[in-house]
Amino acid sequence: MNTITFQGQEYPTRTFNVIIEGDEREITIATDSLFDALSAEDKIFDCGTTERDIDNDIYFYVEDEVIGLDAAEICQDYLDEPMQFISEEF
Repeated sequence: MNTITFQGQEYPTRTFNVIIEGDEREITIATDSLFDALSAEDKIFDCGTTERDIDNDIYFYVEDEVIGLDAAEICQDYLDEPMQFISEEF
């Protein structure tokens, strides 16, 4: 598991290689806690902000307790579109 540090707090992230609609892609997921921190002052919606830059790198946010589950299970049951798990980047 990797982390992103934002305002002195570390938030877990995970990066997966997956197949979506026949195309292999690399996606990064993070926790809802990170999204809440990024959007606290609505800067996540402003171009050129650190918050927006971080958010642009995240494919999907999951509940904090989901981030530690099996990668294939996350891809199958917790993301917003069907995908096939290939591997995880560390």
